[in-house]
Amino acid sequence: MGATPLVVAAAVTANMTAWNRWCAAVQADGRADCTRSLI
Repeated sequence: MGATPLVVAAAVTANMTAWNRWCAAVQADGRADCTRSLI
């Protein structure tokens, strides 16, 4: 595989951005609490 730390960091950042967007949408909709960590 050989993923560099930079690649891993970029993937994690993109993942968290997507999670935060989804989280905000879900909370605005009042359906669920998504403040739990994914890890």
